[in-house]
Amino acid sequence: MNHDDMKVFAQTLYGEARGESDLGIAACAHVILNRVNHPGWWSEPDHDIRSVCLKAWQFSCWLPNDPNRAKLHLVGPTDK
Repeated sequence: MNHDDMKVFAQTLYGEARGESDLGIAACAHVILNRVNHPGWWSEPDHDIRSVCLKAWQFSCWLPNDPNRAKLHLVGPTDK
């Protein structure tokens, strides 16, 4: 996983599952990874983690009007 993928993966997990248990966060991570590994669900040429997470309307935390979107950019490499 490259740095960009790792950052977007962490941001997406934070945005979508930060209030969940470890199991809930793991479930969200599995959704992302399943979409990367089984790209038949979409017609985009890229199937990397970043592309899956940022695809329009897939994860609400990335929607332009989501009130929590600004918080995503606060996630850093030392955050749990």
